[in-house]
Amino acid sequence: MPLFVARALGSKGLARYIRSVQAFGGMRRDGLALWVGAAVSCTAFLVGFANDDLVHRLWLEGAVPGYALPAHSLYEFTGKYSSQALVVREYVPWFTDPEWSLRFFRPLSSWSLALDHWLFGRSAVAAHAQSLAWLLLLIAAATALFRRWLPARAATLASLVYVLAGGHGMSVGWIASRHVLVGGAFGAWGLWAHVARRESAFRAGVWLAPLLLAAGLCSSEIALGAFVLLGLYELFERREPPRQRVRALLPAALLGSSYLIAYGAFGFGARGSGAYLSPFSDPIAFTLAALVRAPELAAELYGAVPSMISGALPPAGERILAALGALITIGVASLTWRCRVELGPELFRRLGWLGLASLVCLIPMAGGFIGGRMLPLASIGSAAVIGATLDALWRQSTARAGTRRWLTYALSSFLVVPHFGLAPLVRLAMPLTFLQMEHAERKLAREAEIDACPSGSTAYLLAGSDPTVAVYASVALAFFEPTRAARLHGIVPLSMSPRDLLLRRYYDDTFELLMLGEPRSSPFEALYRKAPMRVGDQVRTRGLQAEVLATTEGAPTRVRLRFVGGAAQACLLRWHAGALRRLSLPPGASLSLPHEPGPMGF
Repeated sequence: MPLFVARALGSKGLARYIRSVQAFGGMRRDGLALWVGAAVSCTAFLVGFANDDLVHRLWLEGAVPGYALPAHSLYEFTGKYSSQALVVREYVPWFTDPEWSLRFFRPLSSWSLALDHWLFGRSAVAAHAQSLAWLLLLIAAATALFRRWLPARAATLASLVYVLAGGHGMSVGWIASRHVLVGGAFGAWGLWAHVARRESAFRAGVWLAPLLLAAGLCSSEIALGAFVLLGLYELFERREPPRQRVRALLPAALLGSSYLIAYGAFGFGARGSGAYLSPFSDPIAFTLAALVRAPELAAELYGAVPSMISGALPPAGERILAALGALITIGVASLTWRCRVELGPELFRRLGWLGLASLVCLIPMAGGFIGGRMLPLASIGSAAVIGATLDALWRQSTARAGTRRWLTYALSSFLVVPHFGLAPLVRLAMPLTFLQMEHAERKLAREAEIDACPSGSTAYLLAGSDPTVAVYASVALAFFEPTRAARLHGIVPLSMSPRDLLLRRYYDDTFELLMLGEPRSSPFEALYRKAPMRVGDQVRTRGLQAEVLATTEGAPTRVRLRFVGGAAQACLLRWHAGALRRLSLPPGASLSLPHEPGPMGF
């Protein structure tokens, strides 16, 4: 700036000018993050409706009158219905746990899905556009926090790490996963409002922060991460007397504790499921699962290793992934410690509590099928650590020469390769996984051999460990082929075990199903049951009576199946050669059914 202009502005005018230039620079960096976030979300618009999207749309269309949920309760999958009622009506498998309940309190996210339906019908493009808008709001909040807490270049790096994270690909590519974007955006902006009130006299933050945090809790459990960040911010960042910090923390603490008490008291969360675990109904099982699942999520948080793969791993593989997550986290912490001089004591201390917050945020998320979609708020802490550490390593490299400089470059690659190499590829590819699922569900609905099934009957799937076949076959048929689906009550699996089976028919209405080989379980079978089954257990549904004749490790290995109305009223299906095939077996005959992986490889 010319000297005469500075003199003309005066000291106050010059200060305002400098602040405006700094703000403009911050806006440009924020804009870069938003543009990059939008660009790497482009593949999401190739995807239509898949998996839970189909269930939500059918409920909104009123296509399942015997199993209907209102527009604000689309994530309360069991809703007002008991497990027994859903089993009897054959909306869930006969072996579903008597205590089974899946209810998640997400009314605002549910209404956002209903808004898509009311305004645009079955337009997946419009639905993805709304998801992208929520993602951009989330990115804007994260970058605003980075700009407040980190030096300029470190904030830019942290923003890029955040927007390129692979988990966002699932959140924006799968419409049903929008709740993490809505809850994450409200939670992050609530955190920003609290921090702005504490650091820059943003008076509106007194009421705006609690309002936004409450909206986050009404959108997704993911918003609990904002309370973790806020609590550690007050504990470690602020320097006022403890009483003043407690007073500042009190509104959020009351809001969060009230939410948790009400969540458990009103029966929200998971019960009777071996895949979804609740700290309210089974704290021991939840804790044991968190010891493995939280480090698996940390592998993605700090190493960009897609944690979603844990669902396809055996228990030993999950433990290896968890160990890898712990090692990666320790490695990143070691790099940050190595850069403590370049970071300076204040920033180093800030990165310490941000890193701790990112790990604590993982604990509430460890109760279900894990994946990067669960990390929008935890990633605020990890991206800040990675961005600031990369910036410090860059400054180290410029101050060194020879071997020491190349060593610094090598250490930097430990962060650069996963977060700027692997993560963007996962980010772009993740929506394509759901595109593959959509195509598989369309093909399944189109080619299912159901046209000869008795009108009004239930089609019984003999085996299906793949979720496309066992969990979503019925809704895929109703959504993509409604005319053909009208002749059936639905499709329900008789077994979800990934094992070879033997089917025997004794009388007109009586069959036996035997599971052969070593005991193997499917994570999607565990979705429906937690309690072990016992010999002699009997279950009766609208068209079937099942009796457990033998078990191994609590799982049925021999089951007698008696169909109401005889075999003529039972439509038996099997997954064979890439499609649902009609199966017929005369009395006295047996049929071997080798396990065939479904469209997703399970």
